[in-house]
Amino acid sequence: MTLFLLVAIVIGGLWYGLRRNFERTARLYDRLPWGMENEDRDTARFRADLRAMRDRAEALGSLSRGGTGPF
Repeated sequence: MTLFLLVAIVIGGLWYGLRRNFERTARLYDRLPWGMENEDRDTARFRADLRAMRDRAEALGSLSRGGTGPF
C-alpha cells in the first residue's frame, strides 16, 4: 500500500510539472508581438543569398568557358 501511494505521488508530481511547463511554453507564441504567421526574414534573406550565389556562379561559368550559356 505504501509503495502504491509513493508511486502515485511521483506520477502526480511528474504530471503536474510537465503540465505546468507545457502551458508556460505553449502561451509564449501568443504573447509575441509579431505573430507566427509572418514570413521569416532570415529565411527570405538566405534564399536571396543562394539565388545571388547561383547567378554569380552561372555568370562566371559562362565567362570562363567562353560560351553564351552555362552548358
